Amino acid sequence: MRSIRSSRSTDGGGVIRRERGIPTRSNSRSVPLTPAPFQHELRVGWHVFRRLEQQWFAARAADVVFSSIDLWKGCISIVPDAFDGALVTKEFPIYQVIDDRLNPDFLWCLLRSRYYQRAFRAITTGHSNRRRTQAADFEELEIVFPADPRVQKGLS
Repeated sequence: MRSIRSSRSTDGGGVIRRERGIPTRSNSRSVPLTPAPFQHELRVGWHVFRRLEQQWFAARAADVVFSSIDLWKGCISIVPDAFDGALVTKEFPIYQVIDDRLNPDFLWCLLRSRYYQRAFRAITTGHSNRRRTQAADFEELEIVFPADPRVQKGLS
């Protein structure tokens, strides 16, 4: 078994790593977008984003992204190639798969399974429509997966 976050794993490594959104070097994968002074909108292609009081983060293909509010409902995904560079808010933590033995498609199926959905419901806090899963609680979960990539592919 491996924990999701590598720094909390007892066996020296996790399977995915959180992208923090604050770049530490010029080629950082997750870059916060902030408006220029007096700017009220951000244009990306044909999309216009207004009210930029919050930070936006770029998700890359094969990253794991989930809704902090609706993870317990199954709102978790692997970013497809078509959405490489998609923008998300802080309510959608971004994780990079760092274990080469783990197929991202299999991970998506695994994290949407009934077993993990029950685990997500157990770690979700709050009430009514504002139930949230904290990133630290998500990172404490353990992931169990077959080592054989053919088995993973067959199950996904």
